[in-house]
Amino acid sequence: GTHYIRFLPTYIPQGINQRECYDIFNDSVLVSNVIANFGIEQKGICNEFYFTDSSNNALEYTWDFDHPKSKTKNVSLDPNPSHSYSTDAGNYNVCLKVKSLEGCRDSICREIIAVYVKEIIPYNVFTPDGDGKNDLLLFDSDNLSKYSVKIYDRWGEQIFQSTDPQKGWNGENLRTGMSLPESTYYYILKYQFNCEKIERMIEGTVQLIRG
Repeated sequence: GTHYIRFLPTYIPQGINQRECYDIFNDSVLVSNVIANFGIEQKGICNEFYFTDSSNNALEYTWDFDHPKSKTKNVSLDPNPSHSYSTDAGNYNVCLKVKSLEGCRDSICREIIAVYVKEIIPYNVFTPDGDGKNDLLLFDSDNLSKYSVKIYDRWGEQIFQSTDPQKGWNGENLRTGMSLPESTYYYILKYQFNCEKIERMIEGTVQLIRG
């Protein structure tokens, strides 16, 4: 707000021939409030969060991302920083401290949730009967850099393969297009997440059931 100042200087005589003098001077000083605030957007493949400053009258910024594992990257002095939580899923309390030109300070904290799926959990049954429910065997997962699945019948013949996690098996022999009978089938699934350097492999069985 605006603060009014009145100066009342007084001159004290230094000798017998001097007289005491007075004066008055009025002035005002405008001090603006600083209010901390920011917005959050999550995007990217490794739990990347983008923070947008919306503070009022802020000149200096100090961010704390509540992520000590990131070491020196846990803090930032940028007005609009970003931060990656990578595979560290959890709740984090992100705080922003601001300072105005006049030296006034404010702070605000907001909670974010970083979600990271660390494994694919396959289904063990699917029913490709055309009813629109569970018709495809999918090993679907987001955030994959590598993906490969191969499916075999009980005699070891490969009947399906794909490198596209969005492409499911419909119960047909990929080579002949023939519908396969109810039975137990075997798969080998290999995959790797974008934020990891480890290639994972799952070997398992799935039961094909027709209505």
